[in-house]
Amino acid sequence: MLIQMLIVGVILSFPSGSFSAQATPPSSDPSLDQAQYLNQPGFVPEYSGCGAQYPNIINAAFEQEVVELVNAERTSRHLPPLKRVELLDQASRYHAADMYQDNYFAHDSYDRQGSNLFKVCGWSTRINNFYTDWNTLGENIARGYPSPQSVMVGWMGSSGHRDNILNEGFTEIGVGYFTGNHWVQDFGRRYDIYPLIINNEAAETDDRNVDLYLHGDASTWTEMRLRNDEQAWSTWTPFQNIVQWQLPNASGMHMVGVELRKGSLTTSSNDSIYLSTVTTTAELGNLPDTISFTYSITDQRYSPASLTVTPLNVGDDATLTWQTSQTGDWFQVSPPEGDSPQPLIITLNGSFASTGTYSGDLTVTVTNPDGTLASPWMMTVDLTVVEEFEQVYLPSVMNRNP
Repeated sequence: MLIQMLIVGVILSFPSGSFSAQATPPSSDPSLDQAQYLNQPGFVPEYSGCGAQYPNIINAAFEQEVVELVNAERTSRHLPPLKRVELLDQASRYHAADMYQDNYFAHDSYDRQGSNLFKVCGWSTRINNFYTDWNTLGENIARGYPSPQSVMVGWMGSSGHRDNILNEGFTEIGVGYFTGNHWVQDFGRRYDIYPLIINNEAAETDDRNVDLYLHGDASTWTEMRLRNDEQAWSTWTPFQNIVQWQLPNASGMHMVGVELRKGSLTTSSNDSIYLSTVTTTAELGNLPDTISFTYSITDQRYSPASLTVTPLNVGDDATLTWQTSQTGDWFQVSPPEGDSPQPLIITLNGSFASTGTYSGDLTVTVTNPDGTLASPWMMTVDLTVVEEFEQVYLPSVMNRNP
């Protein structure tokens, strides 16, 4: 059986100009055409009606594998990975389906009436109907290649299509596959969008420890903070593109969010990945970062008189055996060692004759099991010495039954 294998690429980037792609005649061998590029800030083509439908997904695994193969090519050359976005997926799927249904092979969209083809709209107009506010677009198409690996070999073997795949100006990608081995890659970059990407846009992982890539640079953003699944944010840290991160200890879909800021300017982004297995690793938790006391010279007493914290295993069901160490001789800890969930009681020693502040630390170290996460855990212990406690008088309240 003869298999037609054709590939064509376009890329648009004003003001550098645009070049129309021509349909390639059927051939028994792969045939390449000229790539195109468009970059025009604020360019919004006139709506023509193409791209109004959303075909069903024919082969989700094929589409995802193409995304991962693209990012593998990019990261092997130390280029930033691309974020897969549904808007570009929809534009790609529409065109793959339209080429199959109307039996043509070109970047621009056509309708067929009998044996005649009539152009409906240009390829950038079609993509813009799905993916707006862009400043850079690109597209690769192919027909006849039976697998993601084979179509990527075809695209990477052509300089124009390879340039699209490796273009540093793109930050986002969509992929469409349709019956008859019709393939479409749409590339883009949008204004003021700085994607976050987990594990080079892999769909799934079996390791809680993941790699994040954040698009942007230190001239645009000075600080960043991250979180899992709408949980509490991490502290603000200097912006960086590559971050090692840990997902929650639960299987299922997890979303990592990021906030970026520079002065009063802020933005946010997120990405999701499926964690297929739960890592059963002990983890020390349920301990604060800071413990604070106040001492009154006049009253010669502490507030509070003591504090209790309870080291717990927040990772799995194992019992933790722990021991404590401290700096500062003005407080004591009881007991100095134990097993979870046994609590620790912190009390203060002696009295103080002058106002001031004291700071020490209390460290809990797990001795069993080995490799417990978050061990050792150090807590700052602060003491503030004052002349006397401020007196607070509350209004009296009297309840009277009718």
